[in-house]
Amino acid sequence: LLANATGIIHLDLSLVGLGNDGLRLLAEGLACSSSLTDGVLDLRDNDIGDTGLLALASSLASNGKVRELHLSRNDIGDTGLEALANLLAHNRALRVLSISANTAITIIGVRAISRSLRSRKCRLVDLQLDRINIGEEGGKILGDALSYNKSLVTLSLRCWENDVSIGDDGLNALALGLSRNSHLKELNLSGNRAITSVGLCSLKQYFQSPSCALETLTLYDINFGDEGACALTDALGRNKSVKSLHYDVRGITTKGWDAFLKLMCDSSSPNNIYLSHHTLREISGCHYIHLPARSAIRRSILGWLKMNEECQTPNLAAKAKILHFFPNLDMVPLFQWNLKFLPLVKSWFENTTSSNDEFAANIRNRELSARIASDGCRLLPTLSYSTGSSNPKKLASWRKRSAA
Repeated sequence: LLANATGIIHLDLSLVGLGNDGLRLLAEGLACSSSLTDGVLDLRDNDIGDTGLLALASSLASNGKVRELHLSRNDIGDTGLEALANLLAHNRALRVLSISANTAITIIGVRAISRSLRSRKCRLVDLQLDRINIGEEGGKILGDALSYNKSLVTLSLRCWENDVSIGDDGLNALALGLSRNSHLKELNLSGNRAITSVGLCSLKQYFQSPSCALETLTLYDINFGDEGACALTDALGRNKSVKSLHYDVRGITTKGWDAFLKLMCDSSSPNNIYLSHHTLREISGCHYIHLPARSAIRRSILGWLKMNEECQTPNLAAKAKILHFFPNLDMVPLFQWNLKFLPLVKSWFENTTSSNDEFAANIRNRELSARIASDGCRLLPTLSYSTGSSNPKKLASWRKRSAA
């Protein structure tokens, strides 16, 4: 049937009991078929072992047209995965690979797939390695491979309760490798219960790397509490890419939520507001803060998230937050000069006031404005936002002057 079929783009054979013998017959048909070009082959839950996968890998090496391959919840071991990993060096079409919940895979199989990720020929965009007992050693091997990989956009390493977690050391190694990766956008570490605040701290080297491109981090089923919340927010400081955080709220108290609020907008000074996180648009746990004592925190965090989302750029969000807390600053005339001289003005104020007490008393009120202008060099007021009242006429006036 496959040998004569054309135009098939999605072949779903999940849960049909193919087994190794059935997969060998399917592989023969795929080898001489022109179907499934840029298509999806779904073989989940089919009792497929290494023998069947060897036949499939050989077929796909010559066919070279399948774009997505789903092999979750089979009986694949290291031998089959090694054959599949070798396939990736020859099959340039394959973009999505799921081998989740093949629990017979050991560190040998993880090394094989990691070698493929290191290869310049690798074209994988989405790799799902859930529930294959990667452990800390596997995290180190994957981290090294990801420091070379140029294609992967989505990586999932989820665990269940009885699986071997990646742990703090594994996460540290993974973060080190990812700190040299500029392509990964989604990372799912849900269920890796051995990860603690120590491991979350190690993410700082990745999040604050200039090459970090991660947009979504998922950490469900990891009860990291306030210590983990503080470690995570510290790691995210000055990050410019992460837009979505997903995690459980268990164990997080007002202390942890205060850390997230400070991450979104540290209102202690205009400079700290500018250095806050203006890219985050979604923190899933915020919607589940129900205690009255935390309702104000919840409203504030959700307000800043909404602002980040609706502002066109992080810089616009930063400007809006500064105006919310310092609404009377008229910085427009200074923006015409791009504020290039203001760092010198700030330095002059600081040096003068530190050596001349009498002058310091007279100039104290002006020093704040100079500091604001200098530290927020490119901040152009645009809007007043959700956590306070807004003034549409003032907003229109700011925007008109901004455009000019």
